[in-house]
Parts: sequence; C-alpha cells; structure tokens
Amino acid sequence: MSKKILIDAFYPEETKFVLLDDKGKLEEFFYQNSRKKLIKGNIYLGKVNRIEPSLQAAFIDYGSDRKGFLSFEMIHPKYYQIPVADKEQLLNKIKDAEVADDDISQSFESSNKTVKNLFNNELYNSYKIQEVIKKDQIILVQVEKEERGNKGAFLTTYISLSGRYCVFSPNSFKNNLGISRKLDDTEERERLKSISEELLENHTESSLILRTASAYRTKAEIKRDFQYLNRTWEKIKSSAVSSYAPSLVYEEGDLLINGVKEHYTSEVEKIIVSGSDAYEKVKEFLNIFIPRNTQKLEEYTSASPILYEHNIEEQLHELYSNTVKLKSGGYLVINTTEALISIDVNSGTYTEEYSIENTALNINLEATLEIAKQVKFRGLSGLIVIDFIDMLDLQNKKLVERQLKKAFWQDKVKVQIGRISEFGLLEMSRQRIGRSFIEANSKVCPTCSGKGKVTMNSAIATLLIGKLKFLLCKKKAQVANVMATTDVIVYLMNHFKSELSAIEKAYDMQINLHIDDIISAEDYKIVLHKFSNVPALKNRRYVMPENFAANEQDDTKSENGNEMHLNTSEDKGALENKIKNNTENKRGFKRYNKENFNRRKKPVSKMHEDNKQVKKDISILKKMWLKIKS
Repeated sequence: MSKKILIDAFYPEETKFVLLDDKGKLEEFFYQNSRKKLIKGNIYLGKVNRIEPSLQAAFIDYGSDRKGFLSFEMIHPKYYQIPVADKEQLLNKIKDAEVADDDISQSFESSNKTVKNLFNNELYNSYKIQEVIKKDQIILVQVEKEERGNKGAFLTTYISLSGRYCVFSPNSFKNNLGISRKLDDTEERERLKSISEELLENHTESSLILRTASAYRTKAEIKRDFQYLNRTWEKIKSSAVSSYAPSLVYEEGDLLINGVKEHYTSEVEKIIVSGSDAYEKVKEFLNIFIPRNTQKLEEYTSASPILYEHNIEEQLHELYSNTVKLKSGGYLVINTTEALISIDVNSGTYTEEYSIENTALNINLEATLEIAKQVKFRGLSGLIVIDFIDMLDLQNKKLVERQLKKAFWQDKVKVQIGRISEFGLLEMSRQRIGRSFIEANSKVCPTCSGKGKVTMNSAIATLLIGKLKFLLCKKKAQVANVMATTDVIVYLMNHFKSELSAIEKAYDMQINLHIDDIISAEDYKIVLHKFSNVPALKNRRYVMPENFAANEQDDTKSENGNEMHLNTSEDKGALENKIKNNTENKRGFKRYNKENFNRRKKPVSKMHEDNKQVKKDISILKKMWLKIKS
C-alpha cells in the first residue's frame, strides 16, 4: 500500500493534516487554528492560587485566563510539606508497590494508580491537601486535559514526554517498564523489554514505555529517540530553575510534528508540505528521528491549493454540516451538547428491502462505518450516544455491535463501546485529545446564543408588553423607552398599537419605541424615567453596503397591488409631508418622528454624496412606514 501525507500550512492562521490511503481517499484528518492552539502536554511552572478543602484540590495559576485544576492524588509526594520521616516512609511504600508492566494503559497511569491505591493508607488519611501544600507554592505541572467550556485545564505533576518510539516519565517512583498491548509477538516483546531495561540502567525513579511504532525497530533507533527525550527533560529542569512562575517551560510539538510522529509509517510513500516554514520544520524533525527517509519529503509549490488539487477540500467542507448522507439513501444527524454527543440514524429514502428488520439492519451496518469516519474526522470525544434504527432480532443487534467495534479498531485513541439497549441506544466513550473540528474554527452565534433557534416576534412582543406592565405597576414613570430590534418594533406597531395606547392612557405616561439592531431580538430593554424631559435616543442600525442601496428594489405594494418606487423627488416630498402631518393619531398614540428612525450618521466623503442621497430615498425605514400606513 502507498499512502500520502498532505500538510496544508500555507496560511499561518490554520494548519490541516491529511492522510490519504492508496486509493486517494481521506483516512485521517486533523485541524489546528492559530488562535486556539492545543496546550495538552505543555509543561508550565505554576503557582498555587487557591486551595479548596471541600474538593481536595488546588487551583494553579499557570499563565492562562482560567486557573488549572490539580487534584490531591495528582500531586507528587515530593511537593508535600510534611515531616521528613513521614515523607520518607511514604516514598518507601510507594517504591515497594507492585506495578504491572505488560499493559500500556496501566503503564501510562502506573504512578497515578499507585498513589490512588495508597490513599486508603493511614498515612494518607492523616493528611489533607490544605496540610501538604501551601498557597503561592511553586509547582511544575503538565496539562493532562484541555480547557473546555467554563472548565479550566486538568493538571498533573507526573511529567510524561512522548517521542516517536518511547514515552518517558522522568519523575516516576521506580523503573517501570511497559510495552504496547497492541504488539502480540512474544519474541518481539521480550526483545523490546531487554532494550528498555538497558536504557533505564542509569536512571532511577523513571518509567519508560515502548509504543507500537517501536516494533521491529533497531536498537539504535529506539536509543536515539530515548536520548532525545532525556535531553528534553534536562532542558526542562534547567529552564524551570531560571524561570519565574507562572511561565511556559516546555511546549509540546504542534500539529505538524505530532501528525508526522503519529502517522508516518513505512507505507507512506510521500510527505507533501505546502508552506515554506512548515516544510523546514518537518524537514528538521525527519533529520532527527528518521534521517534515512528524508527523500520522501516534498515541498508543494504549485499556485493551486494543495487540498483542492487532490479533491480533499470539498470533503472537508461537509464537516461543517450536522447531517451526513449515506450512499443507500439514509442519513446521520450529529448534534453536540456540553455533556454528550448524539448521533441519530435515519432510513431516509432507502426502500430496497421488503422487510423492516432487514432495512434497519442494512442501514445500521452502513451507518457504523460512516460513524467511525465522522467521529475521527470531526475529532468528537467524550460520551457519544448513537440512536440506531430499532431492531427486534438479538443477533442483528450483536452484528451491528461487532461491526462498530471493528470500525473503531484502528483508532489510535482509547474507545469504549457498550451494547445496544432495548430502546435502540448505544453508548460509547472516546478519549479527548483536543478540540473538535467545529470547536476549533467556530464561535457561538450572537443571534441565537448557540441554541440554534430564535424566539418568534409574537412571543417576544407579548413578553415585552407583559414586562412593561409589570414595571409600571411597581414604579411610576413619565416616559418609558423601549429598545428592540426592527422586527419586534414593527410587530408592536402593527399588532399592539391599541394596547400601547391603552397603557399610555392608564398610566398617564409616554412610550417611545427605539430600534436597536445591535442586540439580539430576545435582549430587548425597557428603561423607565420619572420625568418627561428625557433626551431622545438614537436608533442603532447595521449600515448596509453602499452598492446594495442603489440596487435595492422596494417590494412594498400600495392598496391596489401595484409596486411603489421612491425614485422621484415628488414621491419623496409627499411621503415626508405625510409622515410629518400624522405624528399623532386621533387616539393620542404618539407617532415617532422620522428622525428617530434615521441610521447612525457616518462621515461621508464627497465622492459618496450621491450614494448617500440614494440611500435616503429608498431606505428600509420608509418601507416600514408604507406597510404601517397600508
């Protein structure tokens, strides 16, 4: 098989890493935005900002806006400010603890699990977090989980450095050895174990884990990788000594380095990089770790974007949609919430089978493969709930479960998959390694505040009238200024005109309506004034493009159904006089002068005077008045 790695880093704002299979199809995709860089794996010199005895945790100031969360069990005993005899007794018990070395998942957390097991010991029960560490204490921490939502980063004091073949833990309790569980060859495991023992011969209180990529590699290659990690740790220690907290001590490799380190294998035929700076960075990395394969690296110099040239950009554009179509006619609906991710499987237009059970089975089997792809490409993580089409046969359910596990077998992160319940729901979890594709390059919608739906104008108008009455009952006022969007104001004047007039008469006051398109429809404001001599407020409107006003057509119609145009000065003067003469209606309802609906004034140059006159002639405000008059 001949695979390709494409790296699009031509623009410094974003970096895209793509792995193509031998048929040119998308196999792996990773995205990084320069404004939202990943901090997982970074090492900081932090300072204890606050200790929470109720949580048995501390909040660390490591230079970010949010404070990092450090639990008691993630604090290395060497940081404990306790009597020396107790500390030595504790370290000796930890060193004597047995740690499994044949499972990589256990080896990664061997030090942490040892400490957790010893938490039940009387020595640990005699101390609390507020007794072992103090405020403003300096601690070297590593980011274990990224910031998410309102939660800060999850920190640990057990440092772990990841290379291409090795994972080096320099501040462990004893020389723990680990080999990837994906490696089944017994002889190869024994060979790697002997190599790791030799590498840790001169290192005490350190752990070493050999990754799957180290299989069938020479001793020199593994040793080169280990020496690089060892030098990195020495630089971290020297940098921490000369730094002031809070500060960044070590930054984990960006997407370029991590992508090549994780996904480069002997099957990769070419590494094509777009962008001179990215090309030099990848070249430097290959010269250190894989010097014999630098000839596979190429710099992309064509004028056409690299991902468009390989027909990949169109596939990536589909990741913005929450609906994914299946080849059979079915489709998936992917929705992300703060707590979980829901994936709904629907049959759509699939009508090939004559049995409902067979139809559900075929669509569910096809959906499992597409779900595995979408989860990897979008970077979804955490709790994922899949709503499959209901199946009655137990064997069909097991078949779908096996197909889903097989689809996620090649995923490099930890995945746990449950069983299909009687309601057709399957729960699974996927380890979080960073922000998802949508989180990295999107923001919350200012109109709906991330809900995806907005309240209807009728509902907002009803709430506004109710709140106005409530405020007037509690507080006397001569003037009430109501600020809302254009649509809400128009709806009030069309449907609640009599209600507003009745409120003015009942409370002997004046209601002024003002347009504010800067805020959302649900964020209306009501301001009450005790006195009537209140200065008039200016309407806040979004300014339209200059060329748009000249080309805009007035679609309002008169009573006889013909279109009305405001192109002549006669029509303009007639409309202004009509508005001026009808500032107050017969029932005393206050009409709002044309000045209140003018757009925010902007300095206009001489060359734009003609366009300014055109915008006055055919403004949206006059359309609104025509609709009200009709």
